[in-house]
Amino acid sequence: MAILTRLPLQRRIMLLVSGGLGLTLLAAALIGLPVIAQSTDRILEERLVLARMQAAHLDERLGVAVARLEGLASTIPGDFAPGPTTRARALLEASAARPGLFSGGFIVLDAVGRAVWPERYSGIVFTDPVMQVALGGRPVVSGLLHFPPEGYPAVVMLVPLQNATGASVGALGGIIDLRQDTLTQLIAPLAFGRTGHAVIVDRNGIVLAGTEVHERFTRGEHPDFFGALISTRRANIGRTPEVEDGVAKEMHVMAFAPLAAGSWGLGFGQSEWEVFQHERHLQRQILLLGLGLLAVGIWFGWRDAGVITAPLRRLTVSAQRIAQGDLESPIPAEAGHEVGLLAGALETMRANLQRTRAELQHRADVIARKEREARALYDVSRAILSEPDVTAVLSTIASSARSLLGSDVSAVCLRNAESRLVPGAFDGPAEAFQWGDDPAACEQLAPDGGWQPGRECLFIRGEFRQMHVTATLRAGDRLVGYMCVGRAQPGAFKEEDAGLLTALASLAAIAIESAQLRERVQHLAVLEERERIGRDLHDSIIQSLYGISLALEHCQQLIASRSGQAVARLDGVIEALTRVIQEIRSYVMGLHPAGEEESLEAALLRIVEEFRVNTLLPVEFQRAGGYPRLSREQRVHLQLLLREALANVARHAGAGRVVVKAGTQDGEFQLAVTDDGRGFDLEAASRGDGLGLRTMVERSRRLGGRLDIDTLPGGGTTVEVRLAVPAEEKAVR
Repeated sequence: MAILTRLPLQRRIMLLVSGGLGLTLLAAALIGLPVIAQSTDRILEERLVLARMQAAHLDERLGVAVARLEGLASTIPGDFAPGPTTRARALLEASAARPGLFSGGFIVLDAVGRAVWPERYSGIVFTDPVMQVALGGRPVVSGLLHFPPEGYPAVVMLVPLQNATGASVGALGGIIDLRQDTLTQLIAPLAFGRTGHAVIVDRNGIVLAGTEVHERFTRGEHPDFFGALISTRRANIGRTPEVEDGVAKEMHVMAFAPLAAGSWGLGFGQSEWEVFQHERHLQRQILLLGLGLLAVGIWFGWRDAGVITAPLRRLTVSAQRIAQGDLESPIPAEAGHEVGLLAGALETMRANLQRTRAELQHRADVIARKEREARALYDVSRAILSEPDVTAVLSTIASSARSLLGSDVSAVCLRNAESRLVPGAFDGPAEAFQWGDDPAACEQLAPDGGWQPGRECLFIRGEFRQMHVTATLRAGDRLVGYMCVGRAQPGAFKEEDAGLLTALASLAAIAIESAQLRERVQHLAVLEERERIGRDLHDSIIQSLYGISLALEHCQQLIASRSGQAVARLDGVIEALTRVIQEIRSYVMGLHPAGEEESLEAALLRIVEEFRVNTLLPVEFQRAGGYPRLSREQRVHLQLLLREALANVARHAGAGRVVVKAGTQDGEFQLAVTDDGRGFDLEAASRGDGLGLRTMVERSRRLGGRLDIDTLPGGGTTVEVRLAVPAEEKAVR
């Protein structure tokens, strides 16, 4: 290391670059070799997976074939000696016309393994153990067989034939003629490249089908590999020599996967050099590329070492200045490509840092300003919601405008009923404001809303309007006033200042509108309460007083002839008058009419009895069903409706008999008052100015029901109130 430090920088850089490149190439080689090995393993795994997938596909095809045989077997009766029935023969012959996998057709065996169909196999006894398994009652797939009479190679798939008791009485077989390529076509896609080949072997290792013709019906080119795996029925992939005439030749990479059907197996592979040719080529390319990079690196290291050193020292000094926070001194340009780019990059970085620092400072200022504005707008909004005094809210808005906009004064002026401007709220020194009576003033400067620089102001003195801006206060399309801010020093407001002033002006308009709406709501509440009291007095108190007046008139008639009865009658009138006084006292105290704690039926009966006593008219009360659970307000409305209906009978009907009917029927509570009086013209009465009918209709609506009136001049009258009752509230009370 000491020797290296004494060498010139150029040589030292060259040696370091060479050593670095060498180490890099060595590391790349060490990394690349495992990668290539992993790639090799991945290829082997992929081929093994492919073998398993293709084996599963073959199993599926064989399973479909077995299912087809079982379907045909179900059409052959259990007692088929000396052969299948005509219908079964027809089905078998039709299936043979579409052989599918069974290129050799079908065969039917009896219980001893003798062929009974088709005719060319009739009488031949099959003694293969596989046949005996099928005759024993289980589907089975054979190994290599030689079918008589020609002895052609084939395999057969057998399913048992059973009688009605489930006993095996024979077997139905599907023959796969191995002279045809029925099985070979299924594995042909696995023969990759020039040396690729694929085979299907049986449990003895005999090749049943293969892409290379010379392997068929022999133990093939890899007998030991397939023999070991098919005996243990496990899938594997590995290197194995190609054997021809007992002599081992080039190595092949073979994959094997067992089949579930017939104890068969599937194998495919290629020569080793063809399987891994891409990996070998990649190894050579990596080696050549490494050597080339090493040579080029040494040459460039020698050439550029001397060019780099001097500019690097200058750029190091400049970088140290930037690190210390000096972003004002520019970095001079340097000659040379890389060093020049580095110098330019450092200068760009310095300029970007300088600009970023300025932007961050500006954004920090903007964020701080936005926070202040948001806080002020929040405070103003909260004041609008919680402060009933609009003057206090406007004072808060004027103070916020002055502080946020950095102005010396702010003012809110409002238009009164005569469209003259009057002070709303001021903020600033007292000497900054004046009083005027010019009805125009700011109105001439901003007639269309929004904001604009102001020239005149009715309330701010001129020396505080060297810089002046105005915003309008609008409630919808209605102009309600202005907001002004001003400074004693000349200058100009920013656009964002004007936007903030417009927002504050909008909040001021909202505050004014909210105050006006609050006053209107209070006024409407007073009017509604007056209407309610008038309606209740008309429906309850006035009706009671009218009944008392009728009773007093009757007493006048009784005094002359029957003074004792008159005294009793007067006692009843006094008692009724006492109840009226109690009701008036209840209304004064803001309570409901007397009797609200009674049950609904008791209250209705009491009103009917009062009517009978006061008018001496015969009244019948009929209970027409149960009484629902109603709210207190609904019960009061029903009582007042009954009072009004009975009062109308006493005043207008001239009736000789009255019937009051109440109860729940068909899911509705019904209250009906029927009289046999003179009746009236309902349409004419609806157009009149009388309060009674309109009050009854309105009270029915408030009750949640409807009012029906059935009347004709001279035909009596029925007034009925109907109220829908929910299912859970139909209990009788």
